[in-house]
Amino acid sequence: TLPVPEEEEVCFRELLARRRKHEPVQYITGEQEFCGLCFRVQPGVLIPRPETELLAEEVFTDAKGKRVLDMCTGSGCIAVTVAKLGAPAYAAASDYSGEALAVARKNAELLDADVTFFQGDLFERVEGVYDIIVSNPPYIRSSVVDGLMPEVRDFEPRIALDGTEDGLLFYRRIAAE
Repeated sequence: TLPVPEEEEVCFRELLARRRKHEPVQYITGEQEFCGLCFRVQPGVLIPRPETELLAEEVFTDAKGKRVLDMCTGSGCIAVTVAKLGAPAYAAASDYSGEALAVARKNAELLDADVTFFQGDLFERVEGVYDIIVSNPPYIRSSVVDGLMPEVRDFEPRIALDGTEDGLLFYRRIAAE
């Protein structure tokens, strides 16, 4: 075995302390793989999940030459993946959170994806007409959020999780608008 420099040991122990408090590994490392691409994540954005990859794959396989809008984009994982792997004519993303949009913009920049971003409440500031609208909005019932595992409940943004009483508010709003 080789000795570890003291500053590396201190850093390692700090990282372990964060994880002991249930901070998600993705926030500690600052990244999460999604559809083979490396996305930056940080507190303030939902961590991309493997099941969301299924949604993104459905969209990017049908996106060629189309105008695609990702509502409630968060980290931008769906919009950026579609822009990179789906060859859309135009990719756009919208989110209520300015903090989330800053992360999404950074991901688009780092992954060299051409995505236009709009900040607002669903369609509030979105411009244009789209062939495909995709969304992974907040869908967890309010009564369930506090019972989620601590990595989710205590660290991920409640605004990205809480879909109100029945979890379907955003689906109803998107369909109506």
